[in-house]
Amino acid sequence: MKGSVLVMILVTLFVASCSDDAEVESISGLYVAGNEHNGKKYVAKYWKNGTVVALTDGAQMAQANAIVISGIDVYVAGYEGNGTNNVAKYWKNKTGIALTDGTQNAYAKAMVLVP
Repeated sequence: MKGSVLVMILVTLFVASCSDDAEVESISGLYVAGNEHNGKKYVAKYWKNGTVVALTDGAQMAQANAIVISGIDVYVAGYEGNGTNNVAKYWKNKTGIALTDGTQNAYAKAMVLVP
């Protein structure tokens, strides 16, 4: 499905934190995790208020399945292919962290942050 977008999770959040000098920094909006076809592969992405953020480069199939916001950090759960299998992973602020070694197919489909 060329040009299609698969949307898995919708989250609306408002998070505010105060610094020592009483400045307020906030993240608010609509966050959506999913993927988008680039003409060859699916690219894991999320959207914040309609602005796209790519999590993978499109070299391998990938999917973003869940998204959680904590303070100013954005966490996304999903998977990315390694050429043979799918590796379960999560991204924190666009940096991917593998949860499995890629010897078997694996998928991260949900995420919860516990304070």
